[in-house]
Amino acid sequence: MNVATAHEALSAALETVQGLRVERDPGAVLDPPAALVGPPMLTFGGQDSDPAHARWVVIVAVNFDDRTFPALWELIPQVTAAIESLTDAVVVEANPGTWQNGAISLPCYEISAEMSLN
Repeated sequence: MNVATAHEALSAALETVQGLRVERDPGAVLDPPAALVGPPMLTFGGQDSDPAHARWVVIVAVNFDDRTFPALWELIPQVTAAIESLTDAVVVEANPGTWQNGAISLPCYEISAEMSLN
């Protein structure tokens, strides 16, 4: 599997999470609840080799309101299950943060997911 195919597979898996909008354009303004799969950190098997392993950051953002934390906590298990439904994909960690979304910052989790590209 190449990087582009793996990126599309992750995005498609996220689309199975009910109510989550998956954005493929990194320059777009997110409409929460929303997810975006960023570019991966790539590991190579050796000199002149194709990438063998990828570590992705998946942004899962929600609105800032009285439901911010419950909304994130409800989405995270669904998102991790969707990612791990892919062969050779595993969620490593989920870190809280904010995502700059146009003129505002949205509360989010930055989910690290690893995937074999072999």
